[in-house]
Amino acid sequence: MHLDYDGCLVPGCNTITKAEPYGNIIRLLTNPVSNNLVIKSEVNADDVFMEIIDITGNVIVKRKMNLLANSEYVWFASDLQTGVYVLNLYTKNKQILYAEKFIKS
Repeated sequence: MHLDYDGCLVPGCNTITKAEPYGNIIRLLTNPVSNNLVIKSEVNADDVFMEIIDITGNVIVKRKMNLLANSEYVWFASDLQTGVYVLNLYTKNKQILYAEKFIKS
């Protein structure tokens, strides 16, 4: 196994940036994440999929959820190993609502 200068196993993993097509109405409140990953939503959205992807591109978590305006959602991340992950929130039509790289400490 060989990591590049940025600590990436997959080339270009360091180029992942925050995607917020809905402005600042959905955001990750905890980064780095220790035990709880907290998502804040200021929009109503049904049938949203949450994915957590590890640095090698493997989907570690995939959950379906409904977002309510002015709500916080907590996912217990204590089972995640220390490392870098990507959080994706998208609709059933694969429209990205939010994407951000985060660190699990």
